[in-house]
Amino acid sequence: MNKGFIKLGLLFAGVLALVGVAGYLVSARNVDAGQENNHQENNQGVPCQTYLQYKDRDWNEIGRQASRLHYGINRIEFEARDLIPDTDYTLIEYPEPQTTWPWPIVRIAHGVSTNGGTLELSADYQLKVGYKYWLVLTSDLVDDTISGWQPSKYLFEHELIPENECTVEPSPTPSPEPTVTPTPEPTPTPEDKTSVCTDEEALNYGGEDGVFDEDKEVSDNELCEYEQVTPTPTPEPEVRVEQGPPGTPQCTDSTPLVLPSNVHVVRAGADATVNFFTDSKNANIYFRTSGTTRWEHSLRDIPVTNGYVSVTIHDLNPTGDYDFGVESANSCAGSGNVLLAVVIDDWSSRTFGLSGYEWLR
Repeated sequence: MNKGFIKLGLLFAGVLALVGVAGYLVSARNVDAGQENNHQENNQGVPCQTYLQYKDRDWNEIGRQASRLHYGINRIEFEARDLIPDTDYTLIEYPEPQTTWPWPIVRIAHGVSTNGGTLELSADYQLKVGYKYWLVLTSDLVDDTISGWQPSKYLFEHELIPENECTVEPSPTPSPEPTVTPTPEPTPTPEDKTSVCTDEEALNYGGEDGVFDEDKEVSDNELCEYEQVTPTPTPEPEVRVEQGPPGTPQCTDSTPLVLPSNVHVVRAGADATVNFFTDSKNANIYFRTSGTTRWEHSLRDIPVTNGYVSVTIHDLNPTGDYDFGVESANSCAGSGNVLLAVVIDDWSSRTFGLSGYEWLR
């Protein structure tokens, strides 16, 4: 056979293989048929919002906010960050209570994270009041059950879905008529054994003595009992002004303390507009990256027009979280201590209200 013809055939087969692999990778990044994977600007049609978050073993949220879940009537849009790069994830509906393992779930949408660890999903789906929604590894799902368990890699619900204008109550499922099944005659065994749970994660592993004895006991994991974990509701933030103990140096400025009112920040990606009212003639704005203690940036001597200030700060990190401090110019300026009205935001494009007060030392 002609060697040139053989080389040409091998080259053509290699090209077909590369095209097939590329086609598979592209198709693997698409969500299920009928589910669009486009994030709509301004979240039209999905006015309500919650988020999913990493949690520790005690079900406490950890790290910065990792996702946003926008939802409306028969529609959801989801975006996440800080995921494992190039990994297939599935957004699932997790009903409770769960009494069997593997746990039954409902798949809503899935997709592959980018090499930067971000992911966007959307679907025509109605979220249900009182249900939980998780983002899990697709590899841990078998049919409509979750049979793997790697909680450190999942995002869990911040809250149960509340009843509001974006939800409808799920229709009650009628109880099926029980099917009478004749009890089969037990198969005689050379030695009677006691059925016990053999799942080490269960509360009743090994029966009464907590030890599995193969000579006297037989495995039956339908008897396993598990601890029911109820998420703790997030407490409402307490707004307070810190006061020093008796004898601590206090503000000695005789000018009455003037605090700005109706302080709020409108966040839109890399821009943040700081708005407030004040009786002072000028004002100062400070801002810093959330989690730090030093005010890194400031806009000073901002003139006040008709008792109102609105200033837009540009070129912020569009996925970063920031704190903003607002000072009326004569707020305890005589002593060198300044009381700031503080607004803490995250990377969500929305309006954030007053979070509390902080002394600027």
